[in-house]
Amino acid sequence: MENITKRLQELFDDKDFDRNDLIKHFNFKDETLFYIWKRGDSIPSLINLDKLARYFKCSMEYLFGRTEDFGENKYEEMKSFDKQLKKIMKDKGITQYKMIKKDNICTSNHFNKWLKKKSIPTPETIIKLADYFNVTVDYLLGRE
Repeated sequence: MENITKRLQELFDDKDFDRNDLIKHFNFKDETLFYIWKRGDSIPSLINLDKLARYFKCSMEYLFGRTEDFGENKYEEMKSFDKQLKKIMKDKGITQYKMIKKDNICTSNHFNKWLKKKSIPTPETIIKLADYFNVTVDYLLGRE
């Protein structure tokens, strides 16, 4: 997830970036977590990546380092992953069996947790799924 770290470093080092404003946006007590993310010691969760993308008004594709296009502030808040996954699978004609058994994209356990809203994929898995479905990360997450 080196690309995410690189993007966050660029965004946090921008001269117009206001750490205090971002702390308020995230409702954090201090900026410690931002330093951890910037150093690459930890990657933000998908929920926090969505918040960062909305704060900086950029696409998740940009945050993930998959495009140089910053985006045009046209992105919505991330949708319920289970519903978006079902929609994309239906649109692409891909079954759960094909994803799990034939193409080995994820485990049955992970898939079932996503559909039951018990977990959401990691950023690494989101990239894998976006590539598998041949869609953008933003589309996969229901942001566009």
